[in-house]
Amino acid sequence: FLATRLRDLLHECVVSPASEEGARITEAARLLHGAARAGLIVPSAAFDPEAVAELAARGGPESAVLALMGPRSAFMLSRGGTGTCLATAVLPCGMLEASAEAGTPALALLAAHISALLIAGDPQDRTESAFAGAGPRLN
Repeated sequence: FLATRLRDLLHECVVSPASEEGARITEAARLLHGAARAGLIVPSAAFDPEAVAELAARGGPESAVLALMGPRSAFMLSRGGTGTCLATAVLPCGMLEASAEAGTPALALLAAHISALLIAGDPQDRTESAFAGAGPRLN
């Protein structure tokens, strides 16, 4: 279930307009917080999902996504002349990175982070997992 929901959220981040940015960030905060509490993932950082949602709603979407990612996660973010944003996120283990494109910097960064988590959860594509007990529990 978690991997499916993360894939859906990844797609939603990529196709969402800027007006839905806060909703995607809030959804990600609640999903990742719940998954961490259930022991399905090892979180990059401890965070309060309501505080992250409030930060996004008050005009700090990039800061909200960075709070989800945690201070040990690395990232690179760029925006082209046409407004398209590209982000690369690296999980704290330093061995897993993913890139994503979206309509806003925060959505691109969130999509890249979710992509990295999905790669971490795939036994075929990982060396160190962000998922606790990755494998059959994810589906």
